[in-house]
Amino acid sequence: MLRVWTTILVKPRTRIFAVGRSEVSAPLAVTLALIVVVNVVAVLLGLVEEWLVDEWVVPGPELFQREPPPEAFRAITSSWLFMLYVVRMTDFGLFLIDVYARLWLVLWEVFGSPLESVAGLYRDVVFFVRDIEWLYEGRRVLLNPFYFLLSVGVRHLLAKAMGGQGGFGRYAYLFMMFGVPLTLLSLLLGFVPLIGPAVEVVYLTMFRDASTQFGQYWYHALELVPIAVLRWLLSFYSIGLAYLATRTEHGLTWWRVVVVVVVGYVVNFLIGKSLFYLFMGLLRAPQMMTGS
Repeated sequence: MLRVWTTILVKPRTRIFAVGRSEVSAPLAVTLALIVVVNVVAVLLGLVEEWLVDEWVVPGPELFQREPPPEAFRAITSSWLFMLYVVRMTDFGLFLIDVYARLWLVLWEVFGSPLESVAGLYRDVVFFVRDIEWLYEGRRVLLNPFYFLLSVGVRHLLAKAMGGQGGFGRYAYLFMMFGVPLTLLSLLLGFVPLIGPAVEVVYLTMFRDASTQFGQYWYHALELVPIAVLRWLLSFYSIGLAYLATRTEHGLTWWRVVVVVVVGYVVNFLIGKSLFYLFMGLLRAPQMMTGS
């Protein structure tokens, strides 16, 4: 299994997908089990990363107040900050939050205090979960398998509508074959910026009178943009792998597969973002009511 997964990531071919699909007799059960396992691993890695950041990394504003950033750091990150600004200008997230918040305000006028009570309860639950690290990270175990099945299900229905003949269980298994290793790789990328602070901790342990902030700036420089870009590239690569998985299972012509993958991606993006911004709007609505 691991050999096939590695081959899919390095040299993806429909033939390799077909070989992997034939290795299991109950693909949907295996898929769900592995999705749950990888999300448990994701929770553990997330908690470890959070703990290391708390132990080794000084928050950016505190670090910059303590010691001015080196010229090299400012030169490198200035261009990256411009990239972030451009991305931010093209992000309609804040606009969508306000749109959904106004929608909630209209519903409040219709339904009155019961809906306001629901918003208050939801807000309390969100803040409670975010304040407990293991609980906040643990939400992956429940939510991610649901989103995975929803994502594959949307593409499967589109493929069926385009004339595909594949089965949902095998189709989900093909997505899991590249989704699991890409997810783990994305999680491990989060530890790369911690190499600098780790070296700094060892150095300061060996030379107690030394003073250095190299590891701190290393972390903030890498965490700012490069790791996010690498994760974005992995997501883009997964779209190409989804094309091969769809063509392998449903046997569609190339242009039908492109339609399934592109439309499926857009639909899943809109569903996921709509749900997210819908609930963010619920948190924003009380602030708009008070004018804050």
